[in-house]
Amino acid sequence: MNEGHGRRGASKRRLRHAKAHRGVSKEISREISERLSRLAGLLAEARGVGPTESVPIDSVELNLKVSLKRKGDHATAGTEIMEALDHAIHEGLRSAGAFQVGSVYCFLCDRPDCEHATPAERTATFIGYAPHGKPEWRSFINVCIERKEERVDQLYGLKPDVIAIVQEPDELEEGLLPDFGKGDQAYRLLGQVVVGLLPPSLDRRVRSETRIALTLQLIETRGRGGARRIRLNMLGMGFDDLAEAAANGGPRSPAEALRRTLMALRERVDILGRRRARAVRSKAPMELETEVRPVLRKLRTDIERIFRSSKRRTTHAERRHKSGDRPTGDAMNDVAHASVDQFFHDTRRNTVVVLGGKGRAHVFSAAGKHVTSLRLDPGELRRKTERQRWTPLEPSAASELRARLTAVPRA
Repeated sequence: MNEGHGRRGASKRRLRHAKAHRGVSKEISREISERLSRLAGLLAEARGVGPTESVPIDSVELNLKVSLKRKGDHATAGTEIMEALDHAIHEGLRSAGAFQVGSVYCFLCDRPDCEHATPAERTATFIGYAPHGKPEWRSFINVCIERKEERVDQLYGLKPDVIAIVQEPDELEEGLLPDFGKGDQAYRLLGQVVVGLLPPSLDRRVRSETRIALTLQLIETRGRGGARRIRLNMLGMGFDDLAEAAANGGPRSPAEALRRTLMALRERVDILGRRRARAVRSKAPMELETEVRPVLRKLRTDIERIFRSSKRRTTHAERRHKSGDRPTGDAMNDVAHASVDQFFHDTRRNTVVVLGGKGRAHVFSAAGKHVTSLRLDPGELRRKTERQRWTPLEPSAASELRARLTAVPRA
């Protein structure tokens, strides 16, 4: 009995010791986690994150080697942990800030907002990287000449042609050294379509001395927590500029057709991005360049079709514009029923905008001539008024304009 009692007592003591050790282990683990988090914050501050700012990454992964010797070289091990964490913080911050709409990533400066990241001229397009990671730019005309494009002589004709070119990653990363961005995982260029040369309005009927090269890129980035994402970038004009050109051009304009094409492209890219994320999580093979190639080629075909169709319509549209034959029936009806708070002044173009039903908006010159009609996207009215692009017209001025417009006899 005494021997059995002794064994039971020893077993209980071992259980008590084990529970005590687990409690101490949990406390040490909590302290280590807190200290690592604090160390990460200090390293992030050393890399430019302000002490009152939130770090733009959720977490980083570390591959730790822990010595089990009681007299291990903990100073060296601690330095290795700090260096590994610092490297992870650096890569995480790069990933979080690598993508900026309207620019490319400069591996030389290690940022997307340096002087090298955007073209100096609007007719220039991104052609790839120098070996040390500096973005290189070239005029669209020279790109066409170097590629021996047959239609290059038609870019400056009386009725200029529009050329769209697909450029794949191998062409854009040729010569780039591994230490200066080749194979970079934070910012990976998947290819681009370059279109030129275009007036800023994207409408050939609008005479403009300014011409632009429009560059549409697909880029893979890593975001918060290391999640991968495929994104659409546009160089040469902004997405807001495109939305404005579409609004001014109307529902059948090339700008509106391009806007809708890019909306459809974004949906297709989002689907591809979700497939890519699933493949990464499950470690399944996926040749992303192979998946992107047909997307870029379809985009080129769609864009050339848009501007080829607009070219065929130009002659008829110009005759219609000169004759004043515009569908103003809905416009006049909306004006007649519009309250004074539905009249706005476009501060940039010095025109008057009258809101109608079902998202319609009608634009009139200061003299009362109907310029165009368009359909507003959801939230567009709020954005324009918040930016004071459209400001409410004085009630007396709105009433006077409404009376003047509705007094004009309709054909």
